[in-house]
Amino acid sequence: MHYRNIIFVEAPLGDISEAKIEKLVAEEMDKFQNDHWDFYAIGGRWDKTLNGRNIIPIEEIRQKHLDDCHSMILGGSWFAREIYRPWRPIGNGPGKMFERKPKTEMPCARWLRKEYKTQTGRYNYQFFAVAIDIHN
Repeated sequence: MHYRNIIFVEAPLGDISEAKIEKLVAEEMDKFQNDHWDFYAIGGRWDKTLNGRNIIPIEEIRQKHLDDCHSMILGGSWFAREIYRPWRPIGNGPGKMFERKPKTEMPCARWLRKEYKTQTGRYNYQFFAVAIDIHN
């Protein structure tokens, strides 16, 4: 299955290239390989779904972006809307479904913008939201 996800990456303040963002995404995604995904692509089937782009500053993230995604990766944590439990069937017989339960509450866009806004002064960094297509 392919899922629309958003990953948040931290980068030094300044002119950030798309290649640098891709490298930061790869470093963060490596932590979850084989546990949550076996293939991913920036954009992918959901190309340009963040205000017509795949990468936006966190200040531009809106709740509609989060409501449309399956999971979010932030600060080394994976926040998923649901978890698939194949050991808990629902119903009997052929074609029975398997249980999907909410896994965790996801942070809201307003909180993300407030907590992860661009920092200048003592700490110079900025956060970006990146749309990714994850296959598992």
